[in-house]
Amino acid sequence: MATGQPFITIDWGTTHRRIMVVHADGTLLSRLRDGRGILAMDRDDYARDVEAIRAAHGRLPVLCAGMVGSNRGWVDAGYVATPADLTGLARAVRWIVPGEVGIVPGVCHQAGGLVDVMRGEEVQLLGVMHADGRPQRVCLPGTHCKWATVADGRITASRTAMTGEIHALLRDHGTLSGLIGPGQGEGFVAGVDDAGRGSLLAMLFQARAAHAAGVGGARAAPGRRPIMSAGC
Repeated sequence: MATGQPFITIDWGTTHRRIMVVHADGTLLSRLRDGRGILAMDRDDYARDVEAIRAAHGRLPVLCAGMVGSNRGWVDAGYVATPADLTGLARAVRWIVPGEVGIVPGVCHQAGGLVDVMRGEEVQLLGVMHADGRPQRVCLPGTHCKWATVADGRITASRTAMTGEIHALLRDHGTLSGLIGPGQGEGFVAGVDDAGRGSLLAMLFQARAAHAAGVGGARAAPGRRPIMSAGC
């Protein structure tokens, strides 16, 4: 990719993708979101879709990030180990067409015998990594909520909690179905407080118990989501 040239970025996730045209100075020129995530794609679709996107934007170079670079996507772009910085990610870009179409690798963190990975979130963290040199804990909410530590321009650690997925299962199936609503208000705050105390599975049952016993208050409210801070 030529220095100073505008480019196209595609945040290509499991169910959706976000296509953005970015000026060389970082200014966002255009943005489009659609439902062409990797679940909607066949292996042969990627090259055709990218070609069509480039044709619509003056054949600018493209950088893709997210699940498009997984073993279920277009090409497995691998992972960069923590501590991961911009230079390391740039060096590991998997070029489909050299200098024109590339896929950013994910980030892998290993510590204490545990492994954590991210794809797409590492690009979202780039702004935080260079905004402030102080160590920061960053939360990226979602189906699989990411908790990342960044310091000195590097991603130094990460941990993923299946927050959104578990919430959807609890909301739609089982004994808590119908008792859990959107995360907001006093009930949400009470749920976050409860999650920080540990014994998450036992605390989850409190929503059912409070409802069955007719005990009011925040912990019986539909907004209660004690899984939100399970990744802390």
